[in-house]
Amino acid sequence: DVTICWRVSAMYIFGCVHIIVADFVISSNNLWNMKPAFRKLSLPVSSSFVLKNDDMPIKNPWHYHPEIEIAYSYRGKGTVFVGDTVEILREHDLLMFGTNLPHTTQRDYSYYQKNLHEKPLAVIVQFLPGFLGWDLYKAPEFQRVDRLFKIAGRGIRFTGKSREKIGKKLMAMQTLSPSARLLRLLSILVELAE
Repeated sequence: DVTICWRVSAMYIFGCVHIIVADFVISSNNLWNMKPAFRKLSLPVSSSFVLKNDDMPIKNPWHYHPEIEIAYSYRGKGTVFVGDTVEILREHDLLMFGTNLPHTTQRDYSYYQKNLHEKPLAVIVQFLPGFLGWDLYKAPEFQRVDRLFKIAGRGIRFTGKSREKIGKKLMAMQTLSPSARLLRLLSILVELAE
């Protein structure tokens, strides 16, 4: 149930093409020199990882960060940019971006202009690969998770029935205590790795 659908090339973004996204055109001249912005993430005081809702802002800059990111698009229509690839973002997409992988999501501007009552919603989890110590990934039980993190360096779109099941678990994490959130994240990582 895993599709690796993005690759990172030596060119930072998309080569020499014109890409139409929603109602605007990104010209190849701008893309050629465009570099992703480094984004420094702030951890909550009471947590070793970030868990947040995201409304896919209209101006979401192309960026990278050292944290691994899991994104579940609960409601949303738009475009996802990862490495040198552009794809449609749909409801219930479950994505994973590896450390320092340039990415962004953009809402479908024209769709949301016509459907003002609808708002996109995604759940985002961000964490450093060694957020629980590097020895954890040496354990036989976590070798698949370590491999998952390496594959995520190219970006992963999860497919199949498991994506909605995991998406619901990600959404429910917000109601849990900090310790229960951590355990839920670990179980999700194991499930994604299998």
